[in-house]
Amino acid sequence: MADYQRFVSYIYSYPGGVKDKNVGFAKVEVVRGEIRLNINLRGVYTDTPELFGVYLLFAGYNSGEYQLLKAGDCMVQNGMAVYKGIFNSSNIDSTGYAFSDICGIGIANQVDAFYMMFSMWKDESINTQKIHFVDKEMLINERKRASVVDNFKDSTNKPDNASHNVAVDNNAPENANALQNMNGTVSAAQSDSNTAYTNGCMIQENKDVAIMQAETLDNCTGQGNKIMESDNDKSKRKKAKTSFDKKVDKLLYAKPDYIDAFDDDYLYDCVEVSTEVLKQLLSIENDIINNSFLIHGYYNFRHLLFGRVCENENNTHYFIGVPGMYCNRERYMASMFGFNNFKKSHRSDYSNPYFGYWYQEI
Repeated sequence: MADYQRFVSYIYSYPGGVKDKNVGFAKVEVVRGEIRLNINLRGVYTDTPELFGVYLLFAGYNSGEYQLLKAGDCMVQNGMAVYKGIFNSSNIDSTGYAFSDICGIGIANQVDAFYMMFSMWKDESINTQKIHFVDKEMLINERKRASVVDNFKDSTNKPDNASHNVAVDNNAPENANALQNMNGTVSAAQSDSNTAYTNGCMIQENKDVAIMQAETLDNCTGQGNKIMESDNDKSKRKKAKTSFDKKVDKLLYAKPDYIDAFDDDYLYDCVEVSTEVLKQLLSIENDIINNSFLIHGYYNFRHLLFGRVCENENNTHYFIGVPGMYCNRERYMASMFGFNNFKKSHRSDYSNPYFGYWYQEI
């Protein structure tokens, strides 16, 4: 049969986003318009029975990103789990995506960003920082958005003498607000019109994707609703940051003894600190100073970790890390005290493969 395919795909664990050991395999069969997926897991690390979601991976909107569409669930118990699923090979879960669009599979607990498992079906790598859990409607909208952008790019690449169905009037008074109103939605007037205009460009209106078009163009032009920060607030924030930066440089980075702790450089310039040093860095009112989880971790391992954070959209600049072993029980305790992130460490003085740092960005 021309549409028949069958292969085995190995599954690897990614604790802390780092590819680790093989934990099972998936048998994939495509026959008579169906995708038959059978997953067998062994050697999965959980200290208690845990429910994991099974996800199909699709290429994301941006390069290197992946969308994870949930296909089902599997219960991991004593390190083992089994999953079986059947899907339409030409229209998976009514999304319009076909078998050829699948990049691989993932097994993950959506609320636990540390321990995930992946199998890539193509010659691609995966960065667990660039995955997005989506539902069916979100995946459909992403597909429409990509189509809108592609069509828009194609139209702008046409020569000036290309024929157009509608002439654009750049001076039309309704152009400035025809596409997006103040709350970011399409106005009633727009819904009644056949075309929408923005920045002198004509876009044929499709009611199903009008809001998506507005969001796409809004992202491209940099427009949108933004809460403006006053100059006074900016000045205060800048002074506070400058003061803290100077304190950090004086106490920690004058003669630093850097620790090589992680495989990537999102958290960098890492140094060991004590609770006493933290008290000198932070104001006495700061909750971190008297954080029970932090103090417990410090007295167990006799150090904390402090370092810088790469530029990010949350505008954090430093992090505080509490050493510990990854397990569900400790994850629960860490999240209770504000340390929601865990990063596996490759420090040679801690041989446990689940040693790392629960960290909080500041």
